[in-house]
Amino acid sequence: LGSLLDSRDESGAPLPDQTLVAEVLAFLFAGFDTTSSMYLAFWVELGRRPDLYQGIRAEARALSELTFQAMQEQPLLEASLLETERLHPSLIFCMRGATRDLQFAGFDIEKGSKVAYSPYYTGRQPELFERSLEFRPERFLSGNRPPPYALCGFGGGHRACIGKRFATLEMRLLTNLILQRWDLEFLPDQSDEMYYNPTPQRRHGFHVRVG
Repeated sequence: LGSLLDSRDESGAPLPDQTLVAEVLAFLFAGFDTTSSMYLAFWVELGRRPDLYQGIRAEARALSELTFQAMQEQPLLEASLLETERLHPSLIFCMRGATRDLQFAGFDIEKGSKVAYSPYYTGRQPELFERSLEFRPERFLSGNRPPPYALCGFGGGHRACIGKRFATLEMRLLTNLILQRWDLEFLPDQSDEMYYNPTPQRRHGFHVRVG
């Protein structure tokens, strides 16, 4: 916010209030709604896979200290977060501008055109991921990595999300803090009704019992 307040436009004038408000709202949305959407999907999937939940809980409770380096040695948690990004990205589609003329899938796209890509549909393509509609973190174990640009829940290339590393660290830290302190019971018969705002959200939340 301080940098924005000190910024000047091409004429040297301060940025208008409308621009400042829009920028701050963008940071709030990008830093909270997106991460919370993906993180909730992570817990929903663990509720469907008790074996994964038990494995990730064991990884959390095996940590002697909660440091950045220690959290890099949790392969099942890392694989599960990657699989969540693949199957449940925070954004259904993203807009970009074409910087040159090109052809794609038989279409002529002119420089300056607005185009969209979909992390949601890309991550579910069977030609990229075997059994693509199933939540299977095992696909990312043993050092397996997704093909380039096949996993793009945080974008890709030089326009990748600036908050990707922070969001990933945040989800790792929260998961360890929760599972080191509590046992979770995922309640049955929960609604899967969704809405988009524009991130995917569960209309009736997701309920667990903490013990």
